Amino acid sequence: MTILGKEKFRLRVKGVVRLARSRLPRASVYTWATLTAVFLSSRGIPSLTLLTMAPLSTLLMSLSTYVLNDLADMRLDEVNRPHRPLVSRDASKSDAVLLVFVLIFGAVAIALSFGFVAFLIALAEILLGLGYSFRPLDFKDRFLIKTLSIGAGGIMASLFGGVAAGGVNSAVIYAALLFLVFLFATSPINDLADIVGDKADGRRTIPIVIGANNTVKLAILAGFVPLASSLLVLPWSGLSVLSSISLGLLTVRCTRLLTPLLKGCSDPKLVRRRHKGMVPLHFLLQGSLLIGALRM
Repeated sequence: MTILGKEKFRLRVKGVVRLARSRLPRASVYTWATLTAVFLSSRGIPSLTLLTMAPLSTLLMSLSTYVLNDLADMRLDEVNRPHRPLVSRDASKSDAVLLVFVLIFGAVAIALSFGFVAFLIALAEILLGLGYSFRPLDFKDRFLIKTLSIGAGGIMASLFGGVAAGGVNSAVIYAALLFLVFLFATSPINDLADIVGDKADGRRTIPIVIGANNTVKLAILAGFVPLASSLLVLPWSGLSVLSSISLGLLTVRCTRLLTPLLKGCSDPKLVRRRHKGMVPLHFLLQGSLLIGALRM
């Protein structure tokens, strides 16, 4: 390989790495859900193999879905997010497609090691990712279905962790449902920042259908659901009161992040900053269940 060829290869690898890294924080949310489910299902200390490989499978699968979405949204991202690696040409479409295949192959291979049911869940996640991003389904363009399909991905990530650990119990199901509910606090806010480009593309996201201010109110309301539900299910969930305390902190943080948007929801930069601050709350949500499971 010539010096010029080596340099081109180095730039290609750098672009692919940047593409994967740009989606790593979002993909890690689903990975954390699987990790939490592994602990909740095993009711003890899981094996090191289970603790590492099950979340790794979800991470690879989630990354592949986000890269697929970047490929599908290239035209729209030229308006909403021109800094994305595919739009800025830091990574090529062909390299992104290759990355998707590698990620899916790795995720499915690991899933198979946990049995046929785990493999089916991984296959369902692949199909969901395709349905979310591409025609004829295009879930991302449909009112409510977009958020519900993202939530379905979180539910499958939790169920995958439970299945990999040997069983899906009530705590795993509760964690999965909380993932879905809390998405109504975060996902619509992300759409709020893209409302201009989404309107131009004819999409029917939650902010476009119900209005920007109502979207913020919905998100604030959704932020109270984990705390309220934990107080209701505490007697039979097997979780300790530490979960409710931690979820109370989540509700406070979520409300503080969202309240300024009641007056500033028309500022995309402010919305994106606030949404970025909300992403770690998914880790706190699942972590709250882990804390509460310590006595199990």
